[in-house]
Amino acid sequence: MRKRNYIMVLLLMPLLIISLAACSGRSSLKPTVVSRGDAQKTELVRTAILRGFEEVEIEGDRTLGAAIGAGIGAVIGNQAVRKSHGTGTEVAASAAGAVLGGMAGEKVGNALSKKAGLRLLVEFETGEVLSIIQEADDSVVFKVDDPVLVYGSTRLRVMPVKR
Repeated sequence: MRKRNYIMVLLLMPLLIISLAACSGRSSLKPTVVSRGDAQKTELVRTAILRGFEEVEIEGDRTLGAAIGAGIGAVIGNQAVRKSHGTGTEVAASAAGAVLGGMAGEKVGNALSKKAGLRLLVEFETGEVLSIIQEADDSVVFKVDDPVLVYGSTRLRVMPVKR
């Protein structure tokens, strides 16, 4: 019976990791997506000129993957030692498994939820220049020296002016 439980853990945990990581990275940072909380609220809109942009990578969620990996690692370490060495070393094996699993889970969580982004340099009429990072969106095309609209006051979004 224990062997069957161990096999079930090994088979189901990767599916759980993938499912949770996919859900955790769902909040969009795209300029065309507005959060539910921002609907029907006013926001500041300023005009600016796009002075430059570059592609960046927006880091994924490492926390969720690390937590799941630590749990899986602890179970696997505990079960592996229990079968071969008895109960005396289960705690140490669980701790080691949790550390290794957490490290692996952190990498998996980041890889599954990282996003392509853009760093946009916008210059306002006042001469002030801001760097704004947002998720890349294939439907939004930026050109240097074109006018843009900057939406918001703290969480900013940049969109080209439609002509």
